[in-house]
Amino acid sequence: MRSVGWAIFMIYLPIFAVEAGMDASIGGLSMSIANAFLFLTPVVMRLLNATNVRIMIAGGFAGAGILFVAATIATPAPPLAVMLLVAATIFLVSLDVTGGLPLLMSVKPSERAEAAAVYATFRDVSAVISPGFARIILAFGPLPAVFGACGAALIGCALLARRLHPRLGRKRAAGPDKSAVEPA
Repeated sequence: MRSVGWAIFMIYLPIFAVEAGMDASIGGLSMSIANAFLFLTPVVMRLLNATNVRIMIAGGFAGAGILFVAATIATPAPPLAVMLLVAATIFLVSLDVTGGLPLLMSVKPSERAEAAAVYATFRDVSAVISPGFARIILAFGPLPAVFGACGAALIGCALLARRLHPRLGRKRAAGPDKSAVEPA
């Protein structure tokens, strides 16, 4: 769903901006700003170390979803809607950093290369699904409805992510040192 969020942002934000009468360069500028947020990866990693994988993933989905829905509501003020969608990409970046961790942590270290290939396949599938998802929404509603539907799906993913184990990604607590000899 993270990839769907990116696809909806990259495809439909520039279309929305032009249809709303904004300058055609707004789409490119928005993409540049969103890509610049990738430089926040070290900050996301610090947050991840301070919290846990579940909080970061659920928070990323919730933040992006709320901002997508807010942008839908704000479409009568197109510049505000664009700013909200650009702000949502901060949360999508946090999902870029943390989203694959549950899958990679659920397999043995020797199986992680294969797991990464499976994960990449799901990303490719989401790139195909996104236009179909949007087409169904556009059959029944205006362009901003695509942002709202995507936001609702992202919020649904946040609710699902709350079911991740809270200690996912944390080192196990060290048990007693078995090699130490206890005094008699």
